[in-house]
Amino acid sequence: MRRMWRIVGAAMVLGGAVTVSGAAEKTSVVLNAVHRIEENAAAVKHDASIYQWERVDDEVDRIVAAERKVHKALTRGASTQDLADTLGHDVHDLRSARMARDVKRAVQTSEKLTALIPKLRGAVTGSEAGH
Repeated sequence: MRRMWRIVGAAMVLGGAVTVSGAAEKTSVVLNAVHRIEENAAAVKHDASIYQWERVDDEVDRIVAAERKVHKALTRGASTQDLADTLGHDVHDLRSARMARDVKRAVQTSEKLTALIPKLRGAVTGSEAGH
């Protein structure tokens, strides 16, 4: 009987460790996506200003892919829904600027995304200040 309870106890401990590890892994994936948004937004700002539209196209595509991951994570919580909507709106504006080949709008929108990064990090990690 004791042996059975030890096995059950060990299974519960290991199960909890897997759950914690899984949550940490998901947070890490989302933080990596936030970092990709930050890097590519800076690259869009630079490349749009020198009319490198092929590079801008690639960078915006990477931002869109990363935004989907972040948006999915943020929409799970009611408190972060507004932040997820803001991110989605900014990415939509960036895509529109890319299609229109509008340098000024692309630069402004990439700056908005860059300014949103600390809030995104804070929402993902659960801290107020971000990173």
